[in-house]
Order: sequence, then structure tokens, then C-alpha cells
Amino acid sequence: MSFSPTAAALPAASPTLMHDAIQLTKLRLLLMVGIVTASGYALAAGERFAWLQLLGVVLGMLGIGAAGSAFNQILEIEIDRRMPRTAERPMPAGRVAPNHALALGAWCGSLGACLMLWTCGPLPTALALFAFVLYVAVYTPLKARTTWNTWVGAIPGALPVAVGYAAGGGDPRAMWLPALVLFGLIFLWQIPHFFAIAWLYRAQYAAAGLRMLPCTDASGHLTGDHAVLHALALVPLSFAPWALGLSGWISALVGGAFSLLYLLASIRFRLRRDDPSARLLLRSSLLYLPALFLALVGDAAR
Repeated sequence: MSFSPTAAALPAASPTLMHDAIQLTKLRLLLMVGIVTASGYALAAGERFAWLQLLGVVLGMLGIGAAGSAFNQILEIEIDRRMPRTAERPMPAGRVAPNHALALGAWCGSLGACLMLWTCGPLPTALALFAFVLYVAVYTPLKARTTWNTWVGAIPGALPVAVGYAAGGGDPRAMWLPALVLFGLIFLWQIPHFFAIAWLYRAQYAAAGLRMLPCTDASGHLTGDHAVLHALALVPLSFAPWALGLSGWISALVGGAFSLLYLLASIRFRLRRDDPSARLLLRSSLLYLPALFLALVGDAAR
């Protein structure tokens, strides 16, 4: 890992300091992390629901997630500089020095971990820190080495809901199956979602040296196959929370309907393998997850 002398010498102050902080922590992604973490907690807590715990696990996960985003961008400065979609991020553009991003990430992560440990205990904190290490130390370097990076990266991407469930759960022996189902829903959802993004930016990823599957799969057949297979597996799993008694029939209907739409979009992408079908798949992915978890929490609260 190397940093340009110019970037390293820049002062922390920036005319777009707030915008840079938002980019460094990937605020839009963090909002989704917060939603699924809160959903996991609400589904597990039931009568044990406590606002202090909910705030602790959500804010703690946001802090650790923000640290992961900042550290990821520190490691990928040169890669980001080679892609138009990321070249204007704070560090590649030379607005923020890596040591300042490191300080921001360390502060957010430490505060988040301490808050979660204080309000929720060691199990959810350990899961959150495991997700952080896996994202920064394993997934990030694998992006330039193997196409399997997408599956590895989907693990820390799916762990926040398990963190929330662990924070709200009771007996650890009874919580593993529901937590695993919720984890599986987000894990499977991520594969077509990220392949749609990777397809749209495959030329940029390839030029930057990233080993995303669409970069090595010129025909798109294998990428489309994986999108369909993971979306197909999502259909029956969307009924599992209802089958386990986590929620009612409304969320089962919502999950089933939106997973079928997601599957249809994946099939369309597999058949056409073009940018419009990839965009449709991406949009459908952004509908599925919020719809499902809002339905799950709302149904469980009835």
C-alpha cells in the first residue's frame, strides 16, 4: 500500500468537509446497515425491547461500519483513482489525507464498539468486530485477486442483521436458527445486487485491476446464472421467518411477491445480459430488502 506525497501532506480542512465525511463513511450504505440491524433487534427482542439497547446496537454498528468504509478506502486509494466512478472520492481526489481518514475510522469504530459492548454485551460486539475484520482484512484485498470476493464480501454485508438479533435475543442456543435465516436472506440478496453493479461498471473494474466476475465473464452467461440461482434460492427462504414464527402471513406474502419480482429481473438479466437489464435488476434489489424487513418488523409488531 502506497500513498502519494501530495495527498499525505494535505491539511484536514476542506471546503466540503461534511461531504467528504459522508463519502468516507458511505452514509447511504450505513443507512441500510442501520435498518437491518434495527430490524434484527426488533424481531428478536419482543417483550425484552429496550430503547437503550436498540440505540446502542444501531449506533454501535453504524460506528463500526463507518470505520470499515474508511479503512477500505484507505487501502484502495490507487484503485479508486483509476476508476471514474470513484476518482472523486476524498482521498483519490486529494482532499483528505489517509492519516485523517484513519483517525476518523478509528474514532468511529472505537466509539461504536464501546457503545455496543456497554449496552448489548460481548456477543453482538464480537460479531460486529468480526464483520469489520472480514470486510477490511479479507474482502478488500481479495477484490484484486479472485472473483470469489463477492461471496466473501457478502458475509460481513449480512452480519449486521445477526448482530441486531444477538443484541435482542435471549438464550443463545435458541437464537442461532432465526439469526441464520435473516443472515441468509441478506447474503443471497447481495449476489444479484452486486453482480448488477459489477456488470454496469465492468470496464472500470477491469481497468482498475479488480477481479469481479463480470470482468472475466465476457459473455455474461456465468454472471447471469449466479444471479438467477441466488435469486431463486431467495424465494423459499423469504417464507422462512413466517415458518419459524418470527412474523406473520403478511410478511410471507410480501417476501414471496418481492422475491419473485427479484427472480424475474434476474432471469431477464440472464437472458439479455445488457446494461438496461442490469439496471432493472439493481432497482429491483433496492425494492426487495426494505420491503421485506419493513413487512417483517411490522408483522411481528401486530
